[in-house]
Amino acid sequence: MALVGRRIKAIGESGFAKGEDWRKYATADTTMDGSRQLQLTGFLFHLGKLSLFAHNLFCNILNITQQCTQRTLDLAVRTSSLEPKTIDSFFANKTFEQLGETGRVQYQHDKNEDSQVFTQTSRSSFLSESYQKCNPPPALHLLDPLHDSPGQSFLKQYSDPGFFLEEWIKEMERQRAANKALRRERRKE
Repeated sequence: MALVGRRIKAIGESGFAKGEDWRKYATADTTMDGSRQLQLTGFLFHLGKLSLFAHNLFCNILNITQQCTQRTLDLAVRTSSLEPKTIDSFFANKTFEQLGETGRVQYQHDKNEDSQVFTQTSRSSFLSESYQKCNPPPALHLLDPLHDSPGQSFLKQYSDPGFFLEEWIKEMERQRAANKALRRERRKE
């Protein structure tokens, strides 16, 4: 398919005699025509190079696809001979009950509750450094005899490391009581 309907003259068809200097006949129009012809020739050259690159690229893709297809077909042929043997050996001499039990393992929960708990060993280095930089709490244990409620500690009111756990337990007990009340209401209906 022709990209251009224009025919570019060959070097010998320029109309000048051999050895004749073309520059003395050059005008602005002929110079512009020559420049356009050179640009068009360069463009067509690069377009040809691009189409050659595309051709090589698509040929390589086609070759790789054919190789993958062949490998897949070869694998299908090799595995098709294994299929009946595998199925027959799996079901051989087994009752229906045995087939239901094979390969099943009962799930047992690990009762270890060390995961997702912040302990001294699970702290990051940044937290450990921050704890080392902290000042200890004041000596509030000296004021414990003056507390209104015997057995209570001023230090626990100042800083209680078990506060969040105690609050969580209280919230769980509240939820449990609310769920019990809901179940009682449902039973009445």
